[in-house]
Amino acid sequence: MNESIPTIKISMTLASDQLSIFSPLLQQGLRVKTNIGSTIMTMLCEHFGVGPEYVEGRIKTIFLDGKPVDDLDTTIIEEGSTIALSAAMPGLAGATLRRGSYLAAFRNQITYRENKTNIPQKDGLVILKLFNLLVAELGPPLLKKGVYFQREDFEAFWPSLSEEFWQACREVKLNGQNVSPKKILEIMRQEKHGLVMLQVDFEDRQPDQSKRKSLK
Repeated sequence: MNESIPTIKISMTLASDQLSIFSPLLQQGLRVKTNIGSTIMTMLCEHFGVGPEYVEGRIKTIFLDGKPVDDLDTTIIEEGSTIALSAAMPGLAGATLRRGSYLAAFRNQITYRENKTNIPQKDGLVILKLFNLLVAELGPPLLKKGVYFQREDFEAFWPSLSEEFWQACREVKLNGQNVSPKKILEIMRQEKHGLVMLQVDFEDRQPDQSKRKSLK
């Protein structure tokens, strides 16, 4: 990750039932910061705080750049890699693509083969996709840690948020300062930011009416 790229940081607190707003984005893939040159298992456990038991018991299918992965402890990620995670998928196709499956021989030609050597470890961005049950289970902690948008992608996403969404929003901050959501894009147009980091925290408590009014 190029630390010289200007980054604007936006954080917000939402009602927990608003996760569905981000479900399409989580499935399409969001940029996340991790340690390039580490293994997928290291990325999941050390950088995203997922327990090894959860990885083994819940994350059944993993794709790296479109190819199914069997060995998480040896598969190395690179800058810009796309990693897709899924819980168990039904049917023969799901069983065939599942890592460690006895049917893995049927996908021998498309299975990921590690061939990278001497990749220097550094901070960088990869694209992470979540599917089915993992959207609800891993989506909130992933968003809380922070995801990254290219400026043009964020400028398309932000205006698409509905009035219902903003009514469920408790707070929005820009670089640590409270701000009206409608002023976010205005500020971005005044300054040249290449990346936008978005952090989202979900809460179950009832919304504060005064905060709801201040966000309109």
